[in-house]
Amino acid sequence: MIVPEYISPAFLRLHGSYLADLEAQIARLDAGIVRSASCYVLVLSFAAHEALRSEEATRWRAAILKRAQQKPVLALSLTENGGAVSVGRMDAEQLLPLEDPELVAHLRNCELSQIVHDGSQRCLLKAPAGYHLVTPSGLHCSLFLRVANAASCLDELDAMARWVAPEIADAGAVLADNWNICPPILRAVGFARRPDVHFDFFRGHTRSDVLAARDVVDRALSRKGDGGVLLVLSVGGAGTFAADVGRMCEEAGYKGSFKTVCLYKFKDSSPQIPALCALELNAGYSAPDACDNCKQQSKIISVDPNVYYLREYVEQEVVLQKAHFAGPATVVSKYADCTGAFSVHRDDPNDGRHHALYIDVHRLLQSAEFRTHWRRFLATYQGEVDLAVVPPHEAGRQLGQLATEELGVPLIVHDNLRPGEGLSHDDCGRIRAARKLLILDDVLMSGSRLDAYNKALRENEATFGSFDSVHYLVAIARPESEIAWKRAETSLTKHAPWNASLTSAERIYLPFWDGKRCPWCLEYDFLSRWSNKLAEPPVWLRHRQHELTDKGQGITGEPLLLLPPSVPTTLGVGALAGSPGLSSIRTLFSVMAAVQGLRNEPDEQKRLWRSILAANVFKPVNFTNYSEGLIRAALLRSLTVAELGQHARTESNEILLAGLAHGDQQIILGELLFATFRNALPKTPEATIVASARGQISEDALLLLRDMLSA
Repeated sequence: MIVPEYISPAFLRLHGSYLADLEAQIARLDAGIVRSASCYVLVLSFAAHEALRSEEATRWRAAILKRAQQKPVLALSLTENGGAVSVGRMDAEQLLPLEDPELVAHLRNCELSQIVHDGSQRCLLKAPAGYHLVTPSGLHCSLFLRVANAASCLDELDAMARWVAPEIADAGAVLADNWNICPPILRAVGFARRPDVHFDFFRGHTRSDVLAARDVVDRALSRKGDGGVLLVLSVGGAGTFAADVGRMCEEAGYKGSFKTVCLYKFKDSSPQIPALCALELNAGYSAPDACDNCKQQSKIISVDPNVYYLREYVEQEVVLQKAHFAGPATVVSKYADCTGAFSVHRDDPNDGRHHALYIDVHRLLQSAEFRTHWRRFLATYQGEVDLAVVPPHEAGRQLGQLATEELGVPLIVHDNLRPGEGLSHDDCGRIRAARKLLILDDVLMSGSRLDAYNKALRENEATFGSFDSVHYLVAIARPESEIAWKRAETSLTKHAPWNASLTSAERIYLPFWDGKRCPWCLEYDFLSRWSNKLAEPPVWLRHRQHELTDKGQGITGEPLLLLPPSVPTTLGVGALAGSPGLSSIRTLFSVMAAVQGLRNEPDEQKRLWRSILAANVFKPVNFTNYSEGLIRAALLRSLTVAELGQHARTESNEILLAGLAHGDQQIILGELLFATFRNALPKTPEATIVASARGQISEDALLLLRDMLSA
């Protein structure tokens, strides 16, 4: 049985053997991960693992443990020959080896399942309504995992390889079920220090080409030397692939070791299948003659047995409606007098996370209208609260101060309410004496901070006693969807041993784009590529690069890429995105939220989304319906490459080019070039753009255009 403190590990992967990097890596961990993790797992090279065990590493161990804030720290690495995975627990004096195969298996499952979770939009192919899938083995299902699409970086590829490497130790031949999973297996061969092992892969499923499969098996048996045969499968379903290969080995007269291991399997995979990771997901497997989907006239989509992809793909176009702007326009227009409350491309001052879109409640509280609005919400708890709790940042303290003034209750300032993590004896006493708590926070995205408070209260009943009620109130809720909000609400209120609620003073649904998906991070790369070629970059370019470099402050002014002679503009009269005169930064937030509403549209046929069979893309006529230059530019910044479509983007590009000659449309030129750079719009010849703008294009814009076209 896994002890509770190891249940939810956070993995930190160190490159090389520089132990000083570990402390910094822990400091840079996503705040949500820090709050939800029960322990840290340092994934190290063998050399770094040994260095961490030495006496000389005492100060590094102490620094790492201090940064971990009393959570257990484990160190994980392959042994020197790559034949096994070793795990140790760190304390100030030593790195104590843990001989616990169950713990090793648990860590393996956690790390590999996290890769699939993080890459789910790429690697989990889910059949849309009215359809189901047929796998290469012939099983019918509703969910298919394409493992090759799971890993997004070398760290994740190496994580897969690290867990495969021990399986290779005694093998003379290693066979992959498909060419797609060759990269992690070949990395594993290197980790296991087995350059002598014979490696090959099947061109497709054994039942799609039996003769080709026999050739692979016969070749492996002739070249395996004294070792056995290891078959590595991407995903285990019914076990037909392994059974076929095992039978082919027997028919060839082979009586030696034959071992199968799957990288992944689903909950409803055959229980006899050995897998490195058992996902907590059901694929909906059924035999063809017992398929409920078929009985309900669901259409079949076959997964290609060679490439493990679907070949047919259809684009349908969806429209951005007036209703998508209703909520966002109200929120961004309401506090138009509050400078700096809305920003882009900013690092969170409290936990360092990078946000493409950031709402600063500290700045928002400078608005008399918002403070009045906040006090109205606080007043609803009059007589229902005897203690307030806020997180230890400036916005939290301001919210808490208003709560104490309005409700006349004491205030505790603490990050998670855990007695062993800086919560004073007096504060523990205040919590124990209270029966009705009000927990406040500035912004809710995923709800991880409130979850940490909730978990601490539930787990420390012996210290705090029981409560009559625990209410959660946030200033701004900005989850990605209504579903995400409901999920947070359920997490905090369902099955609570007290009366519980979750409320927000304002709510707006926005995409959560971190540093990997931030359009402004990509804009910096776009402009730097050109700037580095210039002996003397123009002033406007240097200024823009400076803004993009200062992520601590973010951009509170102009969020769009304006090319000379364009200047910042405000929203016109009658626009759905907000009130007349609304700044470009607030207009951008309104448009971003409206597009997010289109992504969350309840009707699947009207939703902006991709499935494995089709894509609902942004209809080009939207750029005609929303013809104001500022809104068009904001739309280009808000939409992803996939959302503009493969076919629809050509028509969208033509509509945008046709408007360039008009005065209010020149603002879109920078966004047009940036969208082309990131492949969201097709490349347009220089002569066509110049003609569309009727010559009204600056020399700097021409130079940037030429550089972009040459990329």
